[in-house]
Amino acid sequence: MTAALALPGIAMGATLLDAGDIPVTYKRLSYEEDNLMEVEADYINLGIPINSKNDLLVALEYETMSGASPIFYTPGPGDEIVEVTSGASITDERTAVSFNFRHLTDNGMLSITPAGSDENDYESYSVTTEYQWNRNNNNTTYSVGAGYADDNVSATGQDLNEDKEGASLFLGVTQVLDSHSLLQLNLSLAEESGYLSDPYKLVLVDNAILSDNRPEERGQTAFLMRYINYIEEDASLHLAYRYFDDDWGIKGHTLETSWNQELSNNWLVSYNFRYYQQDKAEFYAPFFSAPRPDGIYSSDYRLASYGSVLVGFKLEKTFSSNTSLDINIEYYTRRGDLKISGDYSTDPEELTSTMVTFGISHTF
Repeated sequence: MTAALALPGIAMGATLLDAGDIPVTYKRLSYEEDNLMEVEADYINLGIPINSKNDLLVALEYETMSGASPIFYTPGPGDEIVEVTSGASITDERTAVSFNFRHLTDNGMLSITPAGSDENDYESYSVTTEYQWNRNNNNTTYSVGAGYADDNVSATGQDLNEDKEGASLFLGVTQVLDSHSLLQLNLSLAEESGYLSDPYKLVLVDNAILSDNRPEERGQTAFLMRYINYIEEDASLHLAYRYFDDDWGIKGHTLETSWNQELSNNWLVSYNFRYYQQDKAEFYAPFFSAPRPDGIYSSDYRLASYGSVLVGFKLEKTFSSNTSLDINIEYYTRRGDLKISGDYSTDPEELTSTMVTFGISHTF
């Protein structure tokens, strides 16, 4: 969730904080996969006005994770595929912090965001920068951004200490179409290098159990188109399409729609639906009957060919200009046969999850 909120062109507001206002938001997230992983997370976001040209947004995160995870697959009777899991033994803690410094210019805003996170087997340090500027009487907003990440990967119970790094570039434009609608177009490019395998995943190759082994480079391209229409004074429709492509062979398509409706007594209700499908990585299979010439293998289900559906419901109550509460409930399901077009991977079990987020915001 933190990564999604930090996407360039989405998190940054168009104006700085008002002098003397200190907004604080607390969120509590509970995530659960059926018979697998459970995650509990706490988030605190703090806004600090500095002067008429600058402010600072601080985000703190702490999460705990426990449960089981698929390790590899084996062939079963007939065409059955048997999933081998880690057992309910995975435990981890993660802390993260980011500082978003924003500077107001004559016609736009500059944002610089250093961030860091630490968990038992992973450390990440990154910095992103973005500049937004307005044209056409503020009806057109352009965005450009770049980021760099330096990570270290280890593994509990293993003698592993590897590095990976990534660089990204972001371009975007938001255009007001009329008094009720706007259109946003974003293009992002990313390049990763170093240790990109999963140290906890295994793969069955010609009856031998080997470690997950992926290429040491990955280039990624993503294009996003979002349309927002204010149907009435108290309602809005959001439509979005996202295309993802990388040089591992994965191509992903995301369709998302949401309806936001204001109710009486300062209530706001939102309904969200998202469909996603992707093609498998060229080196993915549940298991391999013969070795590949390049020695690259993975049976990580996240690299499989599948479809998924997410439905969400959010309710928000504004008590005053300074205080609001919200609760968000999302249900997610992933299966191979949910993929609409093209072949899909045969997975042993459907993956379903629920996520509940409670939040409170107050401006001091």
